[in-house]
Amino acid sequence: FRSFISDPFVFGKIAAVHALSDCHAMGAEPRTALALAVVPYAATESITESTLIAMLSGASDVLTAERCQLVGGHTCEGAELALGFAVHGFIANCYPTQNANNNILRK
Repeated sequence: FRSFISDPFVFGKIAAVHALSDCHAMGAEPRTALALAVVPYAATESITESTLIAMLSGASDVLTAERCQLVGGHTCEGAELALGFAVHGFIANCYPTQNANNNILRK
């Protein structure tokens, strides 16, 4: 998810809401998230670090409010600021099965 705003804290919040929405759309309660964060190439390590901290702090605020724990992920430097999450959710009383066509169904 590429950033479209200049504030990394606000962008972190937006990226987390975006990732959680997929979990909510399936009727699941989000439990854990893994992050993939890309920070722009910077002249100094302190700029890179402060950008990453701001972005993940914003995301953490949203994830914490949803009782979803950020449990790890990966960071790298790239041409532009980007952030995405793989969110694991739980659906109560849902047991996946497969039909004759190998399609996964929910009971």
